[in-house]
Amino acid sequence: MDFSIIVGVRGRPETTRRALESYERLTYKDYELWFMDDCFAGTNQHPVYEEFKDRLPIRYFPLIENFSSYIPDVTTWSPATTWNTGIRKASGKFVIVTSADIIISDADALEKFLNQYNGNRISATTYFLPEEITYGTINTIDWKSDPRLIMTLPGFIEGNGGGRANYTPTPPNLLTFLTGAEKSKWEEIGCFRTQLSHLVNDQDLYLRELFLGKNTDTWEGCVALHQAHPRGEARVSVSKPGWHYETERQARLIDEAPRDET
Repeated sequence: MDFSIIVGVRGRPETTRRALESYERLTYKDYELWFMDDCFAGTNQHPVYEEFKDRLPIRYFPLIENFSSYIPDVTTWSPATTWNTGIRKASGKFVIVTSADIIISDADALEKFLNQYNGNRISATTYFLPEEITYGTINTIDWKSDPRLIMTLPGFIEGNGGGRANYTPTPPNLLTFLTGAEKSKWEEIGCFRTQLSHLVNDQDLYLRELFLGKNTDTWEGCVALHQAHPRGEARVSVSKPGWHYETERQARLIDEAPRDET
């Protein structure tokens, strides 16, 4: 198998359905999709999985989310732990990690990945969709035939003009919501250590790569459309990476790194 796509799922059934519908368009079919369901507060997205289990090569795996106590390989509350659990289960040569609110723009995204991959991690430029698109105007267009139509809706801002984060594209070397590499390279990158990565967000993944001298390439011809989270949703927000790295062992998450003071 060529690809394993690891999708972190945390509530949000409406946006999760749209993300999975974008996978139905993929023209490269040699892949498996791991539906990593972060179950929390008595909720899960198994009903959404049931809707797609005969439509996609999808595999369901529940994770128990617990904000007060962390047990490696059992509890989780971040993309890193979810991704790492999925990576360990993956059977594909290449592993792509993403979240369940990310719409893939292009049907030939996986072909483009294969044509561009040269050993570095490769990530798609991410555009954040505002609430008025995610929960409003997206339903007025036939985006399923071409997700790039979403980028023509009023309120979508393509330029990085320094406005609200939800209105600007995110460079793929900073925050990465759709990103992949060979499975054998994930530990080299520093994302394959569940025990010490449960508080690590994807920006921190990039900073570790910088310390280790790694590069992240842009996934040309493919963009990620990140749908807005529901208003009032409870979440843990990490505004800064939270760690700095002084040794290679720390950057590889073998030894614990010191926390940033601010």
